[in-house]
Amino acid sequence: MKKILKYVLLILFFSLIILFFNQPLVEASEPASTVSINGETLDNEYKYLVDGVKAKNGTLGSDGCTVQFDSNTGVLTLNGYSGGGIQTGQGQDLTIKLIGDNKITENNNSQAWGISKENDGALTITSDSEANLTINVRSEESMVAGIKSDYLDNYSSDSIIIGGKANIIVKGNAKRSRADGIYANTRIIDNASFSATLSGYYNNKMLQCGIEITKPLLINTTGNIDLDASYDYAFNWPCNGYGIYSTSTMTLHNVGAMTIKYPTKNGGDAWNAAWTIPENFAVNEGNVNGIKTKEIHSGSGIVHTLTLESAVNMFGKTTGQYF
Repeated sequence: MKKILKYVLLILFFSLIILFFNQPLVEASEPASTVSINGETLDNEYKYLVDGVKAKNGTLGSDGCTVQFDSNTGVLTLNGYSGGGIQTGQGQDLTIKLIGDNKITENNNSQAWGISKENDGALTITSDSEANLTINVRSEESMVAGIKSDYLDNYSSDSIIIGGKANIIVKGNAKRSRADGIYANTRIIDNASFSATLSGYYNNKMLQCGIEITKPLLINTTGNIDLDASYDYAFNWPCNGYGIYSTSTMTLHNVGAMTIKYPTKNGGDAWNAAWTIPENFAVNEGNVNGIKTKEIHSGSGIVHTLTLESAVNMFGKTTGQYF
């Protein structure tokens, strides 16, 4: 009997050890219970934004109701929304679901964020059918980002996910420091598209990036990626413009077409870190309308290099890659 009890205790002991080491190292995030939009806090009581103000009742898509929040699932639905930015708290997962055309505008004296989230929590932007979100951000003094995670680089492994059929358009303008389309670990998947146009308006050194990341970037979408960091200042100060500025890994699996524009006169490039382009992609680079441009296209068939004998392509080159 003692021998059997001994074996039972040993089995229980090792079972507890296995259970302990199979626990997640970080406590799982919970769905966002509150969210701030247009300066209003939505929760389980105030679930709607009607004419820009939080309300207890509403019908999404009619009578001025453009936002609905489900505090149980952490889903914020935008339907024809036009107003200020969105913020969510630390350790909470927020899903933004888009319907129709939506717009965020943020103009601040210091930092301006269109969508801002703290670290330790995922932000997903998605849509069931084709839908748009245009984000306009402008800073009178410091930095801007269309979508940003924690600026201390502590953000989680799944910070920003753009998926479904969402189309995100960012227009960022900063006086000094930096202007980013996205500042976060990013995944662009499914059929989603993303575009960013960045610029500045003061004679100071700027960093303009379509996507700036310190954690991995993954692009695996049939949609298009357009990043324009090409704005050159009229002054003789350097402007460092990058389509993608990365201190981590970048992975491209699929994209309908990716177009990156970067400064002609000053520092910058399409991207600053190593990135392996799949063999079935055509890559062309050169000057298009006086702007340095790199384009990456997916397609069917084999990629061929074409040489023109008495003409140049749209990149100002006699050779190019085509399907």
